[in-house]
Amino acid sequence: MTIAWSAGMASGSTVLDAEHRRLVERVDGLVSALEEGQGRPDLEHALRSLGDVAVREFGRDEDCPFRDRCPAVAANGQAHAELIGILARIRRDVEAGPRGQGEDESAGEARRALVGWLGRYLPGASAATLPCVEAAH
Repeated sequence: MTIAWSAGMASGSTVLDAEHRRLVERVDGLVSALEEGQGRPDLEHALRSLGDVAVREFGRDEDCPFRDRCPAVAANGQAHAELIGILARIRRDVEAGPRGQGEDESAGEARRALVGWLGRYLPGASAATLPCVEAAH
């Protein structure tokens, strides 16, 4: 099952939405690789790809001109830490190798964790009050 960008995820900022779309695409790529039972090299590539996009996304906060007055900066730090934890658990499972029946369960757990994370992290309509979104309009 595909995880796709939806209108409800949009913040109204072209820049933010483009970054968030990349995150959703990478989450979908990782979940698809897990659910399809792809080999370790493909899973590691999907993990690395999502990690790289996340680092760029969260690194943007360091250079944000609105950093001192943006309520999202602190929340983004928590979201980044949560994603690192989720990816670390997935990486441990990948490194442990195939486990037979537990593989489907592990992919399902990863999907739930990542989809839940996206739901908590992507601001959607609540982003309208963020200084960067207001400045873009």
